[in-house]
Amino acid sequence: MSEEPRNSSCKHKLFTCGDKGSILVVVCPPPLNPLQHKLATRGRKKISWLVPGSLSMAYEDDWSKAYYALIFQEGGGFYLEGDMDSFDEPQCNDVIVSWLVRTLSNIGVQQNMLATIQYILSTKVFKSV
Repeated sequence: MSEEPRNSSCKHKLFTCGDKGSILVVVCPPPLNPLQHKLATRGRKKISWLVPGSLSMAYEDDWSKAYYALIFQEGGGFYLEGDMDSFDEPQCNDVIVSWLVRTLSNIGVQQNMLATIQYILSTKVFKSV
C-alpha cells in the first residue's frame, strides 16, 4: 500500500492566528502515526523522543517554531506544528483545542482520554486556553 492512501484517512487543518502566524493540526486514527503524514515532515525530523501516550515536543533552534505529537498505544493521535507566538493567541487556541478534541472524538477516542488531552493541551501547549 502506498503512503498517500494510508494518510488520506487522517484529517488536517491549518489555523491562522491573526498576525501571530499559524498552526497546522494533523489527526490520524489508529493504526496511523500522524508523524508519518506528509505534512509532518518538519516535526518528524525534530521530534526525537516519542513514547505512546505521552506528549512529545521539539522546537527550532531559534525558538521560532514548535512541534508537538501525541501517539496512542494502538496508533493514531495528533501532531501540531506552528509559530511559537501562535500558541499564545487565546482566540486561535480555543478554536484549535475544540476542533482537535471533536476530531479525536469522531475517530473513537474515549471520553476520559479526551479530558486528559484537553488538560495537556491547556497546560503544556496552549497556556492561554
